[in-house]
Amino acid sequence: MFCTKCGTKLSASDRFCNSCGATTLSDVTSEPLIDEPQSPLALTETTIAQVNEAVAQVRPWVRYWARMFDVMLFSLPVGLVIGLLFPDAFAKPESEQLLGILILFSWTFVESILLVAFGTTPGKWLFQTRFVLTSGTVFTFSEALSRSVKVWWRGLGIGFPLVSLITMIVAYNKLTNNQHTSWDKDAGIIIKHERIGVPRVIVAITFFVLYFALIVAGSVIDA
Repeated sequence: MFCTKCGTKLSASDRFCNSCGATTLSDVTSEPLIDEPQSPLALTETTIAQVNEAVAQVRPWVRYWARMFDVMLFSLPVGLVIGLLFPDAFAKPESEQLLGILILFSWTFVESILLVAFGTTPGKWLFQTRFVLTSGTVFTFSEALSRSVKVWWRGLGIGFPLVSLITMIVAYNKLTNNQHTSWDKDAGIIIKHERIGVPRVIVAITFFVLYFALIVAGSVIDA
């Protein structure tokens, strides 16, 4: 016999269930209890609801600095290689701007590869920002690339100074008002933020200070 309340196996002489305390004969069955499986749809809806509840916060500045960390980190080795192979590449301001745009566009491919391979990027990892796909699947390269290109176009304005400022303001307003960006909505993504912590903040600040110090030093040397 088995208890109908908790499923514990009982002997014929038992007057009550030692696990849950059931005492009446109506609480006893001759068959073991088997949980009815939930449908995949019900599980998916439950998972999405739990994710939505857990990540209701919106942190546009954390997302911004995470992306700047990625782009700056990527630009260091790329800029070094270009500078060694083409010493005059940064001689003119317009050439420097063009290279900046190309580096930013190149990052969309590198970011896509990292998202598929690791599910994150150095900046997103450092700033405790991660993706949750509402479909419950993982990124494919085409999906990751599509999102990265939309960020490059809609959010960063391809890196062109004035256009970039306008698109970032628009993206900021949409994120704060709608709780999501257009590229995350298109990809079916929810962004989850966790506590960054003091050590990560120190690492980030140190990196940005050293990066800008390196830029200033390079400008002084060129002058």
